[in-house]
Amino acid sequence: MTICEVGLQDCELITAPFSRSCRYHKIQSQKFHGQNLYPSGLCPHLYIAAYPYGLALLYDGRISGQFARVRCPSPTHSVELNIRVRYSWSAVLRYFKRVAIRFLQLIGIDAEYPDKDIVLEITRVHGECPRGLKKDQLFLLNVNNPIELCPASFYASYPGFIKSSIKPEKTTTGKKNTVHCPDPFGVHYETKGDVADCQDFVSAKLEVVNEHGNCPLGHRTGDGFGFEEVIPSGLCVLAFHSVYPYYVTLIHGGVFEWVRHHEFVKVQCPQVKGIIMEVESVRRGASGDGAVKVRVIKTLGGCPKGHKCGDEFVIDSGKQRFCYKALAGLIPFKTLAGKSDEKYSCIGIKDFLTFKVK
Repeated sequence: MTICEVGLQDCELITAPFSRSCRYHKIQSQKFHGQNLYPSGLCPHLYIAAYPYGLALLYDGRISGQFARVRCPSPTHSVELNIRVRYSWSAVLRYFKRVAIRFLQLIGIDAEYPDKDIVLEITRVHGECPRGLKKDQLFLLNVNNPIELCPASFYASYPGFIKSSIKPEKTTTGKKNTVHCPDPFGVHYETKGDVADCQDFVSAKLEVVNEHGNCPLGHRTGDGFGFEEVIPSGLCVLAFHSVYPYYVTLIHGGVFEWVRHHEFVKVQCPQVKGIIMEVESVRRGASGDGAVKVRVIKTLGGCPKGHKCGDEFVIDSGKQRFCYKALAGLIPFKTLAGKSDEKYSCIGIKDFLTFKVK
């Protein structure tokens, strides 16, 4: 089984009963299945590669150049993608929107009003994409479509989707598993499929099997790394996966407009009984160089890693033992280990590495 053969057509999420709606979820027991999980026609694996940078641009992150560029994780049929902003509001309206949001926060109301589209443009296809993607195709990051799953929830659920896709027997047991969106005040979902578990990554290994160009961090063919050895400060692997898009946004100077002044964005890990974290920018340099502090502010009674309130972790781009960008992209494929000899690429465009996950 290659990554291009891993489809999500049988994956399904159903919103569990919730008391607080958001712009994506206003209907109780809403079902998201197959193509409603991500933009129609787009490869889900490429979408996952693009999401952290789409989030950064959505919240005014400043990425070097006019757009961000990523590639899909397939080393043989790779597709390259540009991610750019297309404003849907005028500059004047955007200014008054910011004033209105600040006023609402002063009277205790949190709000956000997206004023742009995030355009995903296919710029190059190496060979023939098995999913039929072609150069110049355009897709949009979902910013307000309630028929399609919230992209943050798709990102958080993706490791479980990969796991379910190689264990179809799990979908027939009738057992309902749960996964939480990254918003602690948001919804959680029920699924008959499998979910990722923190224990899946104990003793998991990454091995560099090929290099193309010069890796900026100097990784070379034959290098090996343990997942838990390279996660910053001992943070849980799945917690790192959930935090990563917010880290990318903050180190590029993005501002989450629903977060009040002097407060920090809060992120929940995918485990419904896991942990809730605050993510604070503590250093920001040029071209995405920076650091965030992750602080556990609440435990929900079942963290397999044993994290507790007050635990702190620092994710610093200047102290990467292993490239965080590659790590975030490779985490979901741990569940394919032993099922395939397939290799996976990091999402770099010019200089990139190919890995095996064991």
